Amino acid sequence: MHFTFDKLQGSVFTLTWVCAWWRNHTLSQSILWSSYTVGESFQSLPRYRNPDVELFLKECIFRSGNHELMNVAVIRGGEIFTKIWSPLLGHTNRWRDLKLIPFYLSDLSNILHDLKNRQEYREGRATTYFPHLECLTLLVPEIIHIDQLPSIPLHNLFSTCPSLHTLRISHLRVSDNLDFSHLTALNIYAYYQGRFFAVLLAKCPHLKTCRMDRFIIGDDPTPATSYIPQISHNSLTTLNLTWYDKNCTIGFWRYVILPKLTCLFVSIKGHQMFEADGQPEPLGELKKMIVESKCSLMRVRLGRSLPYDAVVSFFDGLDINFGDENVIVNGVIYDPDIRQPVL
Repeated sequence: MHFTFDKLQGSVFTLTWVCAWWRNHTLSQSILWSSYTVGESFQSLPRYRNPDVELFLKECIFRSGNHELMNVAVIRGGEIFTKIWSPLLGHTNRWRDLKLIPFYLSDLSNILHDLKNRQEYREGRATTYFPHLECLTLLVPEIIHIDQLPSIPLHNLFSTCPSLHTLRISHLRVSDNLDFSHLTALNIYAYYQGRFFAVLLAKCPHLKTCRMDRFIIGDDPTPATSYIPQISHNSLTTLNLTWYDKNCTIGFWRYVILPKLTCLFVSIKGHQMFEADGQPEPLGELKKMIVESKCSLMRVRLGRSLPYDAVVSFFDGLDINFGDENVIVNGVIYDPDIRQPVL
C-alpha cells in the first residue's frame, strides 16, 4: 500500500471497492495489510494534503492484526510527513523490512529525528529496538562533499537489531553503531569510511557477501601505525569491489585472511593513475591478502581496461578454477593457456 499526502494506492485496493467477495477476503488476510510505502510524490503539495490519509493508514494497521510482521518503505520525509507515518512508529517491534530513501539530507534528518523520539532505554543506553528487522536499506541522498556525512547522526537507532541479516547502505562509517552481529549480506553503494577492512569484518562474524564501492579513510581516527589483531574470517565467500580508484585507502587489506573466499569481483577505475600518482599497484595489496588466505577462487571478474601485464601478474600464484567462463577479464573470457583474454 502506498500512502502519500493526497492519496493512497495499492494492489489490495484494486477490487476492494467493487467486489464484495474480495473485500471480505482481504479483511480476513492480515498479511495483505502489512506492507507500506509512505511518502510524498513530486506532485503532492501540502495544500493538497488529504486529511483522511492518516486515518486510512491507522485502519490498515488495524487490519494487519497484532502479530503480522511489517514491510515499511519511507520516501521523502519532510516535516509534514511525520504526521503521515507516525502511526507506524508505534509498531517498530513488528518491522521486518525497512527502506529509508529520502530525497534530501534534510529529509533524512527528519526521519532519523522521528525514530530518535521513539527511543527507549535498554541496558543503560537509549536505543530503538527492532527485534524482527531482517533487512535495512538506508540511502543517503547524493552529497557534494564527503565531509557532510559526520553531520548525519544515526545515534543508536539500529544498534539493537538481533535479526538483521541484510544491510544496504550508501555510506557507512567505521564509527556508525549498527548491529552487525548476524549480518550475512552487506552492500555499500558509495563509500566505506575506515582505514582497515579487518575492523569492519570483526563486527560481522557471519558475513557471507560484501559489496562496496570506494573505501576511504574519511573520519576514521585510527592511526595507520595502530596494532590491529589479524582476523581470519571463515564466513565471507564473495567480495565485490565496484569502484577501486586512487583515492581508496592504502593498506586496507592488511590483517585480513579470507580462507573461504570463492568469488572475487574487482573493477579498477583509472589503473594508470596509480603509477602516475606514485601509489602502490592496486591489485598488489589485494593479491597479497588472497595469497595469505590460501583460498580457492571459483569465479573471478576483473574489469575497466586493466593492462595485460597487470592481469598476468595478479593471477600468477593464485589458486583459481579456470574454465567454464569462471574468469572474465575486461568483459571477455580469460584463457590461461593462451594467456590473454579471448572472445
